[in-house]
Amino acid sequence: MKKFLALLMAVIMVLTVSITAFATPGSFVQSPSNNNGPELVEGSNEDEECTAELIITPYKDRATLPAKALADIEKVYGIIAAGVDLTSLNAEFKAFVASKGLLASNLAVSDLFDVSYYNCDIHDFHGYFRIKLSADTLRNFVGLLHYNDGVWEFVDNAKVLPDGETLEFSIKDLSPFAIVVDTSKGSAVSPETGAEDYTAFVAVITSIAAASVVFVSLKKKKYE
Repeated sequence: MKKFLALLMAVIMVLTVSITAFATPGSFVQSPSNNNGPELVEGSNEDEECTAELIITPYKDRATLPAKALADIEKVYGIIAAGVDLTSLNAEFKAFVASKGLLASNLAVSDLFDVSYYNCDIHDFHGYFRIKLSADTLRNFVGLLHYNDGVWEFVDNAKVLPDGETLEFSIKDLSPFAIVVDTSKGSAVSPETGAEDYTAFVAVITSIAAASVVFVSLKKKKYE
């Protein structure tokens, strides 16, 4: 019986560690490391002479980013994972959320990713990028936040197209972006991203463990 209990406890510990890996950190819907990240549908600059090419890098692939971009996205992750009130990051975003009658406590980031450009050495003389992204984390979309040289910006022209899977916006400067959703309207993440509700599973495991302890105690008393 002691061997059985030892084995049961070992199994519970392994399952607990696995569940913890999927836990929601701070103001994220779930860990962005579990998301595949958005894919570029269209990306062009308003200046036809601009040769810049856009690259989207999801948080889970951040190790591929140059040093500065890596430092920025990890800093953003730290801010959001700490459970910050997302409306406190930008006054315009806060006013927008209030105008929609939404509660800040119901907001969370469903995806974190970097957008950078390459192959244009004179881009400072060019204009805005027009970007379309395909993502499965747009359900109950509220807004798009942009971290630009230490300052949070609200991308007020960002909108989800009728297909529900494409985000369109225009912006001049690039760097980390965070998709904000309203979690009060149900799951904000598509099942394909791997988010699961482990509450019932944990309850079952806990019940089994408790029942086993009671069983062993009763059996011990029987032979005393």
